[in-house]
Amino acid sequence: MKSINSRPRALMALAALAAFALSLFATTDEATAQNRCAWEVTGRLVAEMRHGPTQAAFGADAALANVRVRVQARARTIGNNFGTWRRWGPRDLETDANGDFTVAMERNCRDRQFRVQVRFENDDIKMIRGPGRRTNETVWYMAHNDVVAGNTRTNADITIDLGDLRFGRNEPFQRGQFTPRSHAGMWVLARATVEHLAGMANRFAFRRQLRIRYPFDGTLDRALGGDARASFVSPIGFEQRRTVNIVRFARQAGGMEDHWDLSASGPDTLLHEIGHFWAYDVSQGENCLFTALVALGDTHVLMPTPCPAFHEGFAEWFSEALMTDILGEAATLPDTRDQISTGWGEPLPTIDVAERRDNAWTSWLHTLTLDNIRRYDFHEAGEAGAPSTIDLLPAVPAESDGCVEQPDIGTRQVLQIFLRHPNRGQPRFLRQNQLRLTPFLERAVDILPQLTDSHHAAFMALMDPQGTLEASSLFCD
Repeated sequence: MKSINSRPRALMALAALAAFALSLFATTDEATAQNRCAWEVTGRLVAEMRHGPTQAAFGADAALANVRVRVQARARTIGNNFGTWRRWGPRDLETDANGDFTVAMERNCRDRQFRVQVRFENDDIKMIRGPGRRTNETVWYMAHNDVVAGNTRTNADITIDLGDLRFGRNEPFQRGQFTPRSHAGMWVLARATVEHLAGMANRFAFRRQLRIRYPFDGTLDRALGGDARASFVSPIGFEQRRTVNIVRFARQAGGMEDHWDLSASGPDTLLHEIGHFWAYDVSQGENCLFTALVALGDTHVLMPTPCPAFHEGFAEWFSEALMTDILGEAATLPDTRDQISTGWGEPLPTIDVAERRDNAWTSWLHTLTLDNIRRYDFHEAGEAGAPSTIDLLPAVPAESDGCVEQPDIGTRQVLQIFLRHPNRGQPRFLRQNQLRLTPFLERAVDILPQLTDSHHAAFMALMDPQGTLEASSLFCD
């Protein structure tokens, strides 16, 4: 009698079992295919604002508008197993002005898990994770993950509202990590700046994507043999020129300071560097900043020429002006003649000398934009007890003969001086040879219709460190 081979029987049994399992799976899949579910995933992205001025302007939790969002899902296959993560919804999804996002898709009703990633980048702004100058990485940060949260969504849970996904301290996933939450806060201020400038008119908008690298822990002056650790936007080089670098550990007189996270000067520093970023594209000869840094190791001291002083003074004025325009801070007042003439560690007795110091330019630009200029006492050089900044007169004197009406000049008008105006005799952007007080005001007179030669003379008299005439005698109401 021949022995019976058991191998075919085993194979037949396995095949039958597989067919049965597949039939069950096919039946289930057919049922879920016939009963499709309208899945919807919604959420809102917000950022914790840690600085007093930004909290006052945007709230403790500010909406993260126009950031990129990637929603992914994976479906249950057999048992407790899930498939691979796949894109869920459109590829280029951005939050709206309120930070909200929604992805709705009709798919089968199998159990699913979802995750949400966030990237701080759009056509206008790009946040870059440091630390090196050549690092251009923009990453996807995990904002929510059902796997980590222990969630599985069933066909009874097809409308999924994730609520507020907050980037801040002690938050789950990557939302609580230092760099992502810092990028979120910086994004809010950077976007407000982009919108503020573009809202003036298209010609004031940034001419390239605003790229911000933080934390930048490289040192600015390694090539010079030092270790300044300063935030900067380089006026030279291709990649560096297009990036705002904000350091986490800056060397200050009192020790190390973070230029964003907990620093009281966080918004001011970011806006100052953004001011450089904007000005480099609408002015000529800004390489003077680099040569001055190489020569002196600092650009916030008395410079050999007015060019670097103007750029640093403008960037600080830009920061302070936008702290008022965007964040609602009180307007910064100009310095008195006594303060300018005694200088900030060095005497600045004349305009020719003062225009080589950044603080003088910051003060002069604030003088141009000062409201109710006649009400203030600019004090004389050497005046006993003179304050550092101008103060209100006890009473405004009567108008003088020959006074000129105070022009209406604000942030928009100062920025307009940088731009091309071929129909007004200024066909080029602000030139290096115009970065002295007299030619700068001459250019302003050409460009701004509210200014005349008489205004030019009045402002020169008021800005002269050795001047004696007060605003109340130079300007009319």
